Amino acid sequence: MSREKKEILCSVIKKIRTSDGYVSNISRCVNMKDCTLTGMKSHDCHVLIQEILPIALRSCYPSKEVMTIVIRLAIFFKKICSKVLEDTELDELQESIVMTLCDMEKIFHPSFFTVMVHLMVHLVEEVKLGGPAHYRWMYPLERSFVRLKSFVHNRAYLEGSIAKGYVADECLTFCSRFLEGTTRFTRPARNPDPADNTKDMYMFNSSGQSIGKGTIVSRFDNPLLLHAHRYVLRHCDQLKDLRREFLDHEKGKQSWIANLKDANIERLINEHFADWLEEKVLEHDGQGFNEKIRALAAKPN
Repeated sequence: MSREKKEILCSVIKKIRTSDGYVSNISRCVNMKDCTLTGMKSHDCHVLIQEILPIALRSCYPSKEVMTIVIRLAIFFKKICSKVLEDTELDELQESIVMTLCDMEKIFHPSFFTVMVHLMVHLVEEVKLGGPAHYRWMYPLERSFVRLKSFVHNRAYLEGSIAKGYVADECLTFCSRFLEGTTRFTRPARNPDPADNTKDMYMFNSSGQSIGKGTIVSRFDNPLLLHAHRYVLRHCDQLKDLRREFLDHEKGKQSWIANLKDANIERLINEHFADWLEEKVLEHDGQGFNEKIRALAAKPN
């Protein structure tokens, strides 16, 4: 990758903004002078490869082979870390990661392949034995280790410093429960939940609210608005019964739809559910549908 492309990639990562608590401040890890990323925690690297890198790389136009590998790795980690896993998907994931590593060996230098890269082959087998990964990963413990390390004031006696600091912190925590005024238990949260009068504005369950002054990043064009609308229609819980009714309606028209796989069913919903929902709401003149469903049926404009 040329120096110019590295600068573009680093500038995109430096300017990225995420939800509060989703990841640490990655912009502090970006060195624009040397075009490097340093000081990242393990969870930051996980979010980078799974969510940020496939999008950030689009700005510097890498080769098609590299982009394909990065996207496949992101999909693999997203599926392997999901809360719900199907047994039938695990064998496909194992086959996909093996083929991805084989394609990586064709492109990257042999020194790139450390033991950490090889460990990806064993992640699927680990999930089969231990269940979903989010019940076993160490990210919460690593965050607590940072707090314990802050108790160290005498490097000659690390364990004693941590024990002494932990006991003192627990004593202060116990005493603060009986104090009046603002304490660590009564002070407001750094990013509180939205007010009751604004919660109804959200289509999905969310917590927290924006911090600082809002800025317009970009304006969505019609194709992007259409994709966002289709995404909401596929994943909104309030439309679950309507999606099931739509599939039953389609199966009644064409019997072969009953044998479709999940991917084909999702494609069917993506292509025809919006039009069906609009016709159904208009047919009943909006009666029996709440305001959010009527707004979704109207499509973006």
